[in-house]
Amino acid sequence: MLDLARPSSPKEVGSCRVRGLAVAVVVAGKFAYVGDEYDKDDKLYSSLRIVDISDPKTPTVVGSIERPGQLRGLAAA
Repeated sequence: MLDLARPSSPKEVGSCRVRGLAVAVVVAGKFAYVGDEYDKDDKLYSSLRIVDISDPKTPTVVGSIERPGQLRGLAAA
């Protein structure tokens, strides 16, 4: 999580671990939807982590789903 109040000097205020490499992020309201990819049993897997960002200092994963294969896109409506 970044504080962008001063765009010329962003500050990290919080973080949240995901299983693999975050490849997509969409923010909607108080949630960030983070798509990540990782290897498991020599196969590529993707997951979606739903992160509550209502307190930027302590973002918390509140849900997730994992599937085999590559993440092709991420959108929230």
